[in-house]
Order: sequence, then C-alpha cells, then structure tokens
Amino acid sequence: MAKLLAIKEKKQTAIKGACTLMAFEPGIIEGYLTKGHNLDEAIGLALYYGKCQQSIKVDNLVVNNGLGLMASLLIGESSPLSYHAIGTGTTTPASTDTQLTTEVSRRAITYKITSGNTVILQTYFLSALCTYNLKEGGVYGGSATATANSGTLFSHYLLTFDNSAGLSDLIFLYEVEMQP
Repeated sequence: MAKLLAIKEKKQTAIKGACTLMAFEPGIIEGYLTKGHNLDEAIGLALYYGKCQQSIKVDNLVVNNGLGLMASLLIGESSPLSYHAIGTGTTTPASTDTQLTTEVSRRAITYKITSGNTVILQTYFLSALCTYNLKEGGVYGGSATATANSGTLFSHYLLTFDNSAGLSDLIFLYEVEMQP
C-alpha cells in the first residue's frame, strides 16, 4: 500500500477542459444536417463559408464528482458523458459543485470523438431551445437524462452570451484533455 501511495504522489495526471460556444444564424447548421452531413461536417462547412456569427472559448472546472465519474468509467461502473446543460447562474464554479447554479436547458451530446488524449463533444441547440442570456454551462454523465440537474456533473464553466432574442443556433464544442 505504501508503494502505491508513493507512486500516486510522484505522478499525477491533469484533466483540463475548455468549451467553445459558436453562434450561427438559425437554420445554417440544420441545412447541412438535412443534406446528410454529420454535426462535425456541418460545423466545418459553416465555418468554411464564414457563417459563424460569434465564437467564445472558456476554460472550465472538472468538479470532484466529475473526477469520480471518470474513475467509475474506467472500470465500467458508470454511463459516459451524455448531456450538455446551459444556465443563467453567475456563481463562480467550485470543485464541490453538483449541478449548475440555474440550469435552463440541456441537450443530449450530438457528436463524440477522441483525438489522442483529448475527448471532443459537440452539442447542438436550436435557437428556440436556448433563448436565454447565458452565463454558465456544464457537462453531465452517469444517470443524466433530459431532466434538469439529473446525472453527475462532470464540469462547470462560466461564459456570457445573450441569446434571449433567439437570434442564433448554438453549438457547444467541449474538449477535455488528459495531460501527464
């Protein structure tokens, strides 16, 4: 046991995450999706043709329960990251958070891929589902469902984007990287 503790003290893996919000004129992404493209391809085409109205990238905090969720995932005891939630709360994220401050909407993660030691999750919100002055977001796994605050909060972040008029469809590109 002492040997395991010594190894743990010498080598720690860091988990670093970031979220990029991309705002598009309503219908742009949906148009590409209806033509048979997956979400990643639709985003690529929209970016290529200059259809992104705004892009905001923020770092996030992987919370304590998120670390526990990762440990459970490694041995098959939990369900993967499956929902991206948005909210209007402004409380600074803390490692002890178990939910967003004020969740207002969530969507199932639409597209998942790994690239080396990075996991990339993309979630698409139609403008009608995100007509809020957004201030926070987070990713959920475990027993998460479409019900607000369900499941295990993996990460929590703050951002500012006012979509209360519903002028944009939103894509959330969430990346989590495991660093030695």
